[in-house]
Amino acid sequence: MSTKYLLCRPRGGLNDMLCQIEHCLRYCRKSGRTLVLDTIRSGMRDDFLKYMRIEDRQNTPVISLAELPVDVDTLSTVPECVQGRVNQYCPEFKPGGECIDTESGCTLNFDMKKQYSADLLVQERAGGGINSYWLLQHLRPTTLLRETLRERLAGLPKGYVSLHIRNTDLQTDYKNFATSIAWALRGRDVLVGTDSGEVQSQLPELDIGARAFHFLTDLDPTHKDRLHDAGTTNEVSNLEMLSDFFALALGDRLYFTFTSQGYVSGFSGLAFGLSHSSLARSVAKDLGRDRKSSNRTFGAKGLTLYLRNQATLIMAKAAIMVAIKSREVFGK
Repeated sequence: MSTKYLLCRPRGGLNDMLCQIEHCLRYCRKSGRTLVLDTIRSGMRDDFLKYMRIEDRQNTPVISLAELPVDVDTLSTVPECVQGRVNQYCPEFKPGGECIDTESGCTLNFDMKKQYSADLLVQERAGGGINSYWLLQHLRPTTLLRETLRERLAGLPKGYVSLHIRNTDLQTDYKNFATSIAWALRGRDVLVGTDSGEVQSQLPELDIGARAFHFLTDLDPTHKDRLHDAGTTNEVSNLEMLSDFFALALGDRLYFTFTSQGYVSGFSGLAFGLSHSSLARSVAKDLGRDRKSSNRTFGAKGLTLYLRNQATLIMAKAAIMVAIKSREVFGK
């Protein structure tokens, strides 16, 4: 095992966390460092490696902070401001994703274009994007997550379409969206992944002809707070979130749209990326679930309306599919 380390302390929700881990894993791969994960201040508020293992093609060592064989406070660090108090410094989260050390005011980050002689590099920050997609090919469910998926997805029908709707800190005009894709939902079992109790209570009331709506997690209809909240997140809620994540990806089709803020939820895009990854194919095989696309004929009017309204998103989806396939075959 390498004697030099990179301590990655990602912040934010699942997509942000995976993006930051991917950045750090890539740096470790090039520099020969061991990646040390501390995700207790992420949206999970727990050890990510409890749920997923990371196995890249270069066998880059990845361990949790608890597994580090030395005391981090005895190591030389970049940034230097936290040397001797890596376990004690107090971070302040800033808009844009950066964190600073409140005692010294220094940013808890380093330049990933440079090499360093310090024993320990420290990065604590948030930040989303598509780098999370590249990490998917290196993830493997632990026994805990695999058995949870087997249990929680057992009640789903063999074939279903998936719908992801973000409607707490980000909002979605979900009624108009569901109506616009009624042609794809009519007569189908529909799995809905959402952070909103309102969506769970209101969506089945829409007259769009779905056979049935399925929810893996029951939410209070008055629930309006984001689910990855420091006061409520625990192992149970993490397993619920990851079950939704994989269930969405294992549907015959996954539909999502822009939020009212003008962009797509990171969780939606990540679930779509997962749906086209080798990780999803591996999990589907392990769970014995077929992933055959529906051969239904859709009404031309509804399909045309959807294509027109979703043109930008459909082009982005196509690019994601091509990029993921290319990375898995040719990427590092």
